[in-house]
Amino acid sequence: MSIRKIFLVFSLFVFSFKGTETFSDQTFVFPDFNFVGMFDKNYKLTDLKGSYVLVNFWASWNEESRKMQLKQVPIYSIYRDQTFKEAVGFEIVSVSIDTEEAEMRLALKKDRLNWANHFCDSKGWDGQLVKQLKLKGIPSNFLLNEKGIVIAQNIDADSLENLMRSFQ
Repeated sequence: MSIRKIFLVFSLFVFSFKGTETFSDQTFVFPDFNFVGMFDKNYKLTDLKGSYVLVNFWASWNEESRKMQLKQVPIYSIYRDQTFKEAVGFEIVSVSIDTEEAEMRLALKKDRLNWANHFCDSKGWDGQLVKQLKLKGIPSNFLLNEKGIVIAQNIDADSLENLMRSFQ
């Protein structure tokens, strides 16, 4: 990789994220967890290794988190099947902190999100993953590289798209 490309990627990490934390100097492997995907198939987050993965935390009652996910729909459509330099594909896993799974499913149906991976343990702020990550609010997200290592947190849609483009 040329010095210019390295500088471009570094600049994207440092300057383009609004309120985003980056993890370029640290190795934070996102904790594995089980979730239900399309057709009620059970997965583990580690099943998605080899792809870039955005883990979104949201709730049906939180308008800002729902808007965040809606802005990610076109990005997912563009990059889900892409072959990148370091990975193949882009996945989004939506983790709802709703206390009623039915409320999550109703919001998903209304919002027409086009990815298959959704999770709700119906424990709200008392959920194991929420506690493990010490999550303080929503919306919140984590972008993982192909090895499951967090490379950005709380990334907005524009920055996400720029970053995905830089990985090609």
